[in-house]
Amino acid sequence: MFKNLVYFLIVALLTGCASTSGVHPDSLTKPVKSTDFTLNEDIADVMIITNAFGSKSEALSGLKKGRYISKYEDEKGIFYEGPENCLIQHKASGGIYIPKKGVNEKPAFWVYIKGLPDSERAKLGLVVAIGDSWEAGRVKKDWWTTVSDVLLNEIKVSASK
Repeated sequence: MFKNLVYFLIVALLTGCASTSGVHPDSLTKPVKSTDFTLNEDIADVMIITNAFGSKSEALSGLKKGRYISKYEDEKGIFYEGPENCLIQHKASGGIYIPKKGVNEKPAFWVYIKGLPDSERAKLGLVVAIGDSWEAGRVKKDWWTTVSDVLLNEIKVSASK
């Protein structure tokens, strides 16, 4: 009985985590029209960070200088991929998600979920290992950071050449 309860709790935990997980890039489409923008300098600003409990704090966040190219698209917006480790707060690769015109969606940073090295995954236990292997390779929008207008005003999207 106890063993079944433990299995049920593990499955429930993984199901809950999966519901907030990223998406596999294969489930996204290539943009219909190739667009890009270039930031000539790092753009960072104090942005509002909301944790899972709704508590808000401030942190310096933004994008590093470089070219951002439309990489993926979903029904609500475009994922622009920047240079390696372009996200200032996260020091991660990914970029920014820009909603399409007329869509009620907020801009968001997004990251590639790399996953832990096998040596680290093994140390953290079965549940973490399963969850981590599920997430690795996915694209995840950063729902907790409100992208500032200072950054958004610097983004001038144009057709790629």
